[in-house]
Amino acid sequence: MDGTILILDYSEFEREKVKHILSNIGNFNFVELVSITEYNRYIEKTDLEPSLIIMDIAFPVEKEGFEIISSFRNNTVISKTPIIVTTKRDTLEYRNAALKLSVNDYIIKPYTANRLENSVRSLIKIEKKFTYNINNTATIIMTFEDYIIKELKIADRMKQPLSVILITSAKPKVPKSNEDSISKELREKIYSVAIEGAKLSLRSTDTAILNNSSDILVVLPGSDASGASVVIEKIKSHISEKLEQINVKFDDIFYSVSVTFPDEGKDFQSLMESAFKKISDKELLEQISSILVSTREYADKIYRRFNR
Repeated sequence: MDGTILILDYSEFEREKVKHILSNIGNFNFVELVSITEYNRYIEKTDLEPSLIIMDIAFPVEKEGFEIISSFRNNTVISKTPIIVTTKRDTLEYRNAALKLSVNDYIIKPYTANRLENSVRSLIKIEKKFTYNINNTATIIMTFEDYIIKELKIADRMKQPLSVILITSAKPKVPKSNEDSISKELREKIYSVAIEGAKLSLRSTDTAILNNSSDILVVLPGSDASGASVVIEKIKSHISEKLEQINVKFDDIFYSVSVTFPDEGKDFQSLMESAFKKISDKELLEQISSILVSTREYADKIYRRFNR
């Protein structure tokens, strides 16, 4: 046994990632803390110093994460344990705060396996074992199809949901005479803003891509339907804020829907069929609503004519 590693992270995906990476370089006992309650229990009862602590500074938020690190440094059992912070926050303020608390490494998410391995090797002594050299595997390009198949297999094995958000072109909601006003350059600008806005709303474990058909696909591992709905609203908010600067409204350009594995599809094909079925239902509903409005206006006009 090469030691005990304490992992503090709300994300099961991130914890599994750490364990998978470190299993390639040593034989560790992992202790996972997934909530403040579990942390409090651990800090009160522990009498064994772990070999290393790896924690997301947002546990649960950055301010409280630093308070936890401070409590580790003030604990007689854990005060000397090396600490690796993992975070999406790459700011000088947080780096300085971590330095003041004698954090040993500050790693920005998403990180490579090699980055974490090198940090761990530098902090704790691990008996050198024979391993395959995998340093060049970062050059391997995985197709999106292979990526989504892999994520669905992980979700199935871990009995967790996985949601996919589809953001696709809406039928023009401007008069025919104005359709040509959306030039190729403007359309490219709109989609550039959209994909950047989508990425701003995501966790390090999520993925957003813009395909050749100008559809934006967002993959949310570990997210159920309600979680996907929250992310959609965040994405729309980020995109809308940017689109307003070029006098474009999100709902005039895009439809957005989400589907969830396994409830709405067992594979990527069936999930996409469910997503486009939702888009078709939205378009049909808009057409019906438009017809109803036109019919009502016509009926009102005839009524007024015969009641003069």
